Amino acid sequence: MRTTIADIAKAAGVSEATVSRVLNDRTEGVGAETRLRVKAVMARSFERIHRSNLVGMGVLPLQFKEGTTAQTLKLDGTETCDVLGLGPALQPQQDLTLCLTRRSGEVVSVPVRCRIDTPVEIDYYRHGGILPYVLRQIIAKNRTEN
Repeated sequence: MRTTIADIAKAAGVSEATVSRVLNDRTEGVGAETRLRVKAVMARSFERIHRSNLVGMGVLPLQFKEGTTAQTLKLDGTETCDVLGLGPALQPQQDLTLCLTRRSGEVVSVPVRCRIDTPVEIDYYRHGGILPYVLRQIIAKNRTEN
């Protein structure tokens, strides 16, 4: 079953406007995204530290291509999203396809740029964030020493 912005808002007990921050043209802070278990954030641009924080928490930052915004796509928060192109061969700043399924059933494919910018950030993302990555490194080191 897919989850919509409205579903997330209802489950978290917050307004759809709060959750829909992830659909804004420019994201400026981390907080609601991780508390609401958001897996990806789509934006026209990212503040450097926000992008880095998202990756560090295992959230996929996706940047719209030039000329594409939440407004030009007429996003209303009821869409479900699928990201095509994620896999073992994921590279920094790789182009991906965001498939938006509207409530009507219409599917819109949107090219986006994955804003994981470095190979180490790919590792963080694959592990679900920097904390799980570091913990797994510590555990692996302890196993080899014992």
